[in-house]
Amino acid sequence: MPRPRRPHRKDVRLERKTAEDTRQQAKTGASSRSAATLWAYTYQIMPRQTRIQMRAVKALLDLEHADAKNASATFGGRLIVGTQGTRILIVSDCPGRSCAANQRLESELKQLQAEFTVSEPVLLADDAATPSPAATSI
Repeated sequence: MPRPRRPHRKDVRLERKTAEDTRQQAKTGASSRSAATLWAYTYQIMPRQTRIQMRAVKALLDLEHADAKNASATFGGRLIVGTQGTRILIVSDCPGRSCAANQRLESELKQLQAEFTVSEPVLLADDAATPSPAATSI
């Protein structure tokens, strides 16, 4: 009976890398798609709203985050209640207000009869494109 062939060294490395990638994705919950471009923007709500008044908005933000995660998309919202006013910080892979999550959020804010403004989306730096301090030559 012939002896089984040993796999080529390159094949072994590829299998190890694939296994490492799979383990890393399982730990972080990342999908195999490339990193999405992320945008950040804020809703400024005037006059200041209390956390109790914003309960429905907070629940909606949590629901939108869960829906986006299930769809392998990115949407996260933080409710910030301060002395100057109430803000909602959004981080999303959708840069505009045309996303369904934003439309539902704005509908909820209108139901509260809250006036709001929305900042222009700001592109967040991609970690892969940003050089680390150690990689920067002086």
